[in-house]
Amino acid sequence: MYAVGEVIEAKFLLLNPSTGIVVTGASVSATVYDEADAEYSTPEVTEIGAGLYTASFTPDAAGEWTILFSCVDPNQTGGLCFPVGKGVVQDVEDKVDIVDANVDSVLADTNELQTDWANGGRLDLLIDAIKAETDKISNGTYGLSAIETLVDDLEGRLTATRAGYLDYLANATYGLSALNTNLLVVDSVADLIQVETDKIDVLESLIDSVMDLYRVGGTVTTDGTEQIIYISDNPSGLIKPMRFLIDTTNHTSDETVVLKFYYRVKNGGSYVVFSSATLSGVQSPLGVSYDLLPNAWGYKVTIEKTAGTNRAYDWEIFGGE
Repeated sequence: MYAVGEVIEAKFLLLNPSTGIVVTGASVSATVYDEADAEYSTPEVTEIGAGLYTASFTPDAAGEWTILFSCVDPNQTGGLCFPVGKGVVQDVEDKVDIVDANVDSVLADTNELQTDWANGGRLDLLIDAIKAETDKISNGTYGLSAIETLVDDLEGRLTATRAGYLDYLANATYGLSALNTNLLVVDSVADLIQVETDKIDVLESLIDSVMDLYRVGGTVTTDGTEQIIYISDNPSGLIKPMRFLIDTTNHTSDETVVLKFYYRVKNGGSYVVFSSATLSGVQSPLGVSYDLLPNAWGYKVTIEKTAGTNRAYDWEIFGGE
């Protein structure tokens, strides 16, 4: 993503639509449209060499900016879109502030938990109290074995005057109701721990949102030769194109086109075909998409009509930088 006030250099490879050969010495013009799709400037176009033409502009507002290259002889046009933000540093700082606030909240909660779990802390005392009660289960005086003995005794000796023995089971200090109360406290503490750990998922979502996206698109009209739809040649670093989309609305039952996906696997290396697709006849659905691979040295997408009439196809590529 580019920043407001940052110079953006756009490049346009001019190919002869009849031969597919690069065109040098042509008269190429460029028009820049701002984030509101209003005409912004018509920068000077300079030929770098080998049919590659360049023009520069400086955006003054955040949004999606577009530059359209056009040439009368040969008749070719092409457009590029550039996402413009406040600046990578500012965008990241804004998102980091959000993450930082959430981290502070998590730290405050985990610090409280660490205090509660420390020896003598609130949760530690609760667990100690529960353990003191559960230890009574094996106690020889009033544990399970004692209850069993008491029940056996009651079976033989229970009378109306001695029915109070059963009151031991409802004792407020060590009876069944007291044990149930302490178990409910443990369940509540476990629920609090789950709430705090769920905040980790929120942090992961915020971190994922830091990644920026870009897109580029246009229209290509077939001419019977293998034509370059898009090329990212010698990128400055790792690029992550995601999807290539093409609209086959104008494609009839008579047409056959071949799409090829080239990648350069080393610096300065040749482009190699990694995959291809043949579109014959009317497509259903009309929109077709293909996965693209991340790489560091460049890639390109081409189209070649092998049967039928020359047709115009709209296309788009988007991915992360």
